[in-house]
Amino acid sequence: MKKVILFPSISKENLIEEANDAFLSGDYEEAINLYEKLFIFGITSFELHWNYLISLRNNDQVKDAVEYAKEFSEYYTGEEQFFIAEFAIAIMLEEEDYLKTALYIRELLQLDLDKTSRQQIVAILSIIDEQNKVSHDKTLTDLHNAIKQGAHQKAWFLLEKTHFSYVHTNPTFLTYLNDTKVHPVIKTKLLELYIYHQYKEEITIEKFGKEVTVIPNELVYSDEANLVNELRQSIEHIEQSNPSLFEIMEELIKQYVYVMYPFQKDLTDIASIREAFVIVGKKHLSSIMQMKQVDDETATHIYNIETCLELYNSIVNSII
Repeated sequence: MKKVILFPSISKENLIEEANDAFLSGDYEEAINLYEKLFIFGITSFELHWNYLISLRNNDQVKDAVEYAKEFSEYYTGEEQFFIAEFAIAIMLEEEDYLKTALYIRELLQLDLDKTSRQQIVAILSIIDEQNKVSHDKTLTDLHNAIKQGAHQKAWFLLEKTHFSYVHTNPTFLTYLNDTKVHPVIKTKLLELYIYHQYKEEITIEKFGKEVTVIPNELVYSDEANLVNELRQSIEHIEQSNPSLFEIMEELIKQYVYVMYPFQKDLTDIASIREAFVIVGKKHLSSIMQMKQVDDETATHIYNIETCLELYNSIVNSII
């Protein structure tokens, strides 16, 4: 067995010096690479973590800087923990991501912070909450207008922004779930907010001329629905023989169920719908494929699947 030498031509001290020199000279990309080498081999310190975070931010890797700051803050206590947490908060505020900032601060307040740090964080939270209220009210007004005007893509974007907001406390949004003019994809997105907030009252949803009454607190998200699981199980045998087709079909199933949710089909005869997904999946792999002759039930499934995919992709960017 060959002897493994971690640093054959350079000592730990020299590597730290090289990383810090790169950092001080403003070569942040090189500094990031060197700090990551040190971390891989378990060489860490507050200074190294701090310089690494600054390098990420200055190298326009803002998202990574926030995520690593959250992770590193768990390694420390007292003033050092506060400095790193404050770094993450500052970046999120620069990005004007007030909702996530408030959520992160509330998580921090669950920790055993010293009195001074806690007071400073509470003061920041107070300012953010006020900003969130102004932003939240404007977003909800814009969302109402987008849904009423049929601006589906804008409504989707705004619903993404309001993920942590209290849409479920506004009764007007309940009426949209049963409004035939509201896009089915928007209805699913709204329903997800009620599920997220564990809404415990009955709500009625209309899609494709049918209605269903559900309690969001009792629902899972669409990608965890029984329909998704049953359909995925029905195509597992395809994964080995044709992985590309299997991957396409998994995404098609996700999109189809998302548009249909929370309606569930009776899959006592799953063969027809599975065959329909195979045919639609192959069409996505080869646009010149000719449609083979199928029975009426399979043809209906194909039509429904393709209709749902068109509705999904008219709003959400498909990965296919």
